[in-house]
Amino acid sequence: MPPKHTSYYAQWQAEHDKLDKPGTDNLYRRKFETVYGERAVSTRQSFTDRKPMRSEGFYPVVLATALLCIGWAVVVEPELYHNFNLLGRLPFSGQPELPYQALQFGFIGAYWFILQDLTRRYFRQDLKTAAYVSASVRLVVVTITVATVALLPLGSPAHLNVLAFFIGVFPQIGVQVLKSALGNVIRGVPNLSAKFPLSDLDGLTVWDQARLLEEGVEDMHALATANLVDLLLGTRVPVNTLIDWVDQALLYLYVPKKPRDQQQARDQQQPRDELRIFGIRTATDLIRVWHSDGPGVRKYISLVFRGDEESGTAVVEAVLASLKGSPNLRHVEAFREHDSLPRLPDPADPAQVTTT
Repeated sequence: MPPKHTSYYAQWQAEHDKLDKPGTDNLYRRKFETVYGERAVSTRQSFTDRKPMRSEGFYPVVLATALLCIGWAVVVEPELYHNFNLLGRLPFSGQPELPYQALQFGFIGAYWFILQDLTRRYFRQDLKTAAYVSASVRLVVVTITVATVALLPLGSPAHLNVLAFFIGVFPQIGVQVLKSALGNVIRGVPNLSAKFPLSDLDGLTVWDQARLLEEGVEDMHALATANLVDLLLGTRVPVNTLIDWVDQALLYLYVPKKPRDQQQARDQQQPRDELRIFGIRTATDLIRVWHSDGPGVRKYISLVFRGDEESGTAVVEAVLASLKGSPNLRHVEAFREHDSLPRLPDPADPAQVTTT
């Protein structure tokens, strides 16, 4: 039911009266409230048959609050826990020995991240139950990771404390430290670092990366193939920003890297970096510049991909043809139509190919 003060209410009322069993609630409205909140539905007072729904976000908030209270109690008054016996008369074995000071700094680092993340999501109107679930998971993961890293010979306790703080902010650092310390002993362990990390995208902060991780987007491939509507509704990221991230991810995925044996120096730039000289930082930028009428543009872009113009042109044409198969590229192009972006020609249509 639309609001009564709108012109749509009369239409809705006329159609609603024709129903044999008119209902007052439906699944679509419940899903709308899940995304935007119950207060966003101005006609909710008309639903007389709905019972008050118990908030599903209460228990995650309580759990996160309890873990934060325990953490601050350990940081501020650690001596209270030396004589604390949870099992009554049964004494603790003392194994394994916990690095209390390192755990304190790990908790402070995790709290630093959680505080800023919750604050940013509050002002973005994106403070949902998942935020508190992520906070609880971060506290538990940081505790386990710091306790394991403390087993390694890392030098002075001050170094361990600083490392624990950064593990609280970036838990992946702890796993990398463990892998590098053991070397070839755990060669068969899968690499947890992404081949195309989200951190390489312009304008994407660590808090945005953590927010996308909650939506199941862990790397550029997941971002380039994600459902844009679900991301817009779930993350509350501005549409311009999200489209730009997807546009950048498409360029990173489709533009090839130079093999290591062809690099003359370690600091030699990749084709994606060299394209920035032409103002190309996204996939649609490459399409627009390649189909522009600028003198010598195609020649210089071809040289970026390969050493000669002919092979470089073939590579660029192959990249553009591959980009056409990306489903999200059509959404990005449709959003950027106001920029007069030329669409990629359809190979199945000879008229488009000839005109282009």
